[in-house]
Amino acid sequence: MQIETLQHVYQLLPDLYSETSRDAYRAAFRRAERLTNKKLWQLAADERAWEQELSKIVWAGEFRAKTPEAAERAFETWGGKIPAAIRRARKHVGSGPATNRDAKQAWDRIADYVSDVENCVDETGQRILPNMSGLSIANLRARLGHMRPQTVDTEGAIEALRKLPADKTESYRNAVRFFNRLIREQNRHAPIADLLPDRQVGELPTRRDAPLDWSRFSQEFLDARDTALDQAVQVEANKKSSRAARIAARRQNKRLRRRRVFNPDATRKNYVRSLSWLARHAEEDRGNVYDVKTLDDLVTEDRVEAAVKRYIARGQSDEELRDTTQTSSVKSYLSALLSLARRNGMPEDLVFALEDIADDPDYVSDRDGEMSATREEFIRLVDRDPAIVRAIVTGPETLLREARRGFDRWERLSDAQKAETLHLSIAAAAMAVQLARPLRTRNVNEFDAGGQGTDLVAPRRAGAKAWIEIDRSKVKNRRAIEGPVPDWLWAVFEAWQEEGRSRWIARHKKTGCRDTDALFPGTRGGYLTRSTFNKCWNRGMSRLGLTGLTPHTMRHVAATLYLAVHPGDYHVVAALLCDELKTVEHFYARGEGRAAAELFAQVLEDLHPTLGLRGNA
Repeated sequence: MQIETLQHVYQLLPDLYSETSRDAYRAAFRRAERLTNKKLWQLAADERAWEQELSKIVWAGEFRAKTPEAAERAFETWGGKIPAAIRRARKHVGSGPATNRDAKQAWDRIADYVSDVENCVDETGQRILPNMSGLSIANLRARLGHMRPQTVDTEGAIEALRKLPADKTESYRNAVRFFNRLIREQNRHAPIADLLPDRQVGELPTRRDAPLDWSRFSQEFLDARDTALDQAVQVEANKKSSRAARIAARRQNKRLRRRRVFNPDATRKNYVRSLSWLARHAEEDRGNVYDVKTLDDLVTEDRVEAAVKRYIARGQSDEELRDTTQTSSVKSYLSALLSLARRNGMPEDLVFALEDIADDPDYVSDRDGEMSATREEFIRLVDRDPAIVRAIVTGPETLLREARRGFDRWERLSDAQKAETLHLSIAAAAMAVQLARPLRTRNVNEFDAGGQGTDLVAPRRAGAKAWIEIDRSKVKNRRAIEGPVPDWLWAVFEAWQEEGRSRWIARHKKTGCRDTDALFPGTRGGYLTRSTFNKCWNRGMSRLGLTGLTPHTMRHVAATLYLAVHPGDYHVVAALLCDELKTVEHFYARGEGRAAAELFAQVLEDLHPTLGLRGNA
């Protein structure tokens, strides 16, 4: 096996480490994908290349620790695991049982042949092998490269399958299917016919549930399903030849913030796959699902939530299945169902319910679970440490002072210092938004400060207040948001708009940034990309010593601060956050108990004889 990318190293982890260490290193590699925004096969298995990737990562808020110094040490420890695994993988391949020379040469020949003929046609005009066939051979070679291709059989393929992580089995099965195709058609592949086995690899065991039988649904339901799929992938709009119809469709999509469907066939398959998942898990007895007549009867809040719970329970009860909270499968299914519901104009209550289920940390990835724990820990810290509260409340002004030092000597700054100054100014303005009116991250990221439908209304006369007004169409639960902006926060907004915003646009003009109505202009629909926004935010929080404070956590900070002064006023917090009362009560239900505990602590102080209070009278 050749060690060329981190994907190759990842595949070797079961052979390199014990079970406990293997899981820790797998988590480290998954974090590498998330923090670099690259897949493992895109990252070279080279220590120097990894050091370069490491230098680009903004790690503020990614590592849980009590102090910024401890968080930095955790970052360095994690960063050292990747090169350590690379060195061990190379040593394992070099010093372990030597790969049979004949096997290596045979796989080389197959790989070279497939690379030469994939996506090419023969003399009859038929395609010899489909595009990307080389990836299937690379996959097989990574897992069966210790065997000569001629000796690959069902037993060897199953043994390799058992060593794979659950999220890698599907690509391996596809690779085995491709290998079986080569065996079936070896008369068409004379250059490698002598390297292929005499018989195909047999059926590999699977842990999947039985497939859904669509033929058991009524024709009425199938027609309704197909109509919904057509609407979701915009088949009719794409087929219309009228220029006026195409323009009308584009305007409608823009108004509803719909993205254009570039691959209708793949999108349709994704929707069908998600509907199949829902139908297979929605009921204890699958036979009950076949009786539904319309798509609205199948895609309901109760059935979706039940499907998620059954799917998670199944993954936890079967040792051979990977825990669903460690994969993105649930979130992928829910995302497709949510998109299908939106594009078909299903009831808003259903759309909001699907959004809530998709955002629930108990249902989605391990990263979301980790963030939930981090959020709760940070909220407890805010609840108990006044210094943290002061740092948050004064944060916009503190960051603004830091940014102004840079603006005052702008021409003398280096390129890196200019970038840092602008990042701190963006963080100050974003923090000011969250303190003036706690919003969801998307509303902060896509905050409009000008034009028609502006989210920020400037004071029109002396003594007047600035005002935040966000139309209900921009809010997740379709509730308009409004509220005054304190004068000291308005000064932060003004400083960014007058001193920082124009410099930001000029600095990023070459990448497509232009002057739009956005408070934070960028290249994605006129707004700053989420990754750049997070980078600016992380840098600001690191400067304030508030590592772990995310834009979304600011909503919980606001609720915590209010309840600290007014315990039990959940209806006010629900209105402030634009959340349901039951959601606020469930998450923050500690007001009366906390108030009682504080009263009891005061009683003890009053009665303590050494304090000279009335209890000693």
